[in-house]
Amino acid sequence: MSIITSPMLLGADTGGAYQITRSLRFNSPDSAFCSRVFGSSGSSTWTFSCWAKIGSIEATYKKLFGLNENNGIMIYDNRINLNDDTSNDTTVAYYRDPSAWYHIVVRSNGSANTVWVNNVQQALSSTSCVAGLGINGSVEHRIGKQDFGSTIARAGFNGYLADIHFI
Repeated sequence: MSIITSPMLLGADTGGAYQITRSLRFNSPDSAFCSRVFGSSGSSTWTFSCWAKIGSIEATYKKLFGLNENNGIMIYDNRINLNDDTSNDTTVAYYRDPSAWYHIVVRSNGSANTVWVNNVQQALSSTSCVAGLGINGSVEHRIGKQDFGSTIARAGFNGYLADIHFI
């Protein structure tokens, strides 16, 4: 993982230019990631937001944010995936442009999960995931890394992440 300090222009293709001064570059073979253990368990009402630029379009798991090997928000098979311990919800739309920045927002209101990409609500292939995905508990949460020591080989995120917010 490296910190890019030169300004990057985001959202120029959607009519509005938004400039940031820092982003994180994740390289999937590297072991770098960001993590945090929350002091206490929170509610299943939360919002995650980031700008993401994918580095490759291979069909591997690319974790954006979450906990353990299953729960979280990831890109898999070029679609946004929401996973809990037993099921996953996937966007119908594909995201295959490694030159594009995507503004990804995922919200859990305690009873349902919703995904927006570039300010457009996305249709999900199913809505079987538990609201909250188990996120916001007092366990380690990670940005940019999938593998939590499981026997399942999962790559880290490959690309850029910027303006990451978890509320």
